[in-house]
Amino acid sequence: MSKKRVSFSPGGCKMCEACVSLAPECFEIDQDTGMLMQKIEYVDEDLARELCAYCPEDCIEMEDVVEE
Repeated sequence: MSKKRVSFSPGGCKMCEACVSLAPECFEIDQDTGMLMQKIEYVDEDLARELCAYCPEDCIEMEDVVEE
């Protein structure tokens, strides 16, 4: 399975925590700031697609990984 780069744009985030529920290995709430934090960038394509579809505010995007 191919990997995708997942990026998070916090501007429109309403803190619904959908991404945290779906992929706690990728996203978490920072206990000090209360802000959403991205923990890892590269995930399997299926998870990347789920994350993009699951975010109600479209704050998550995926990109192909360019292998050198």
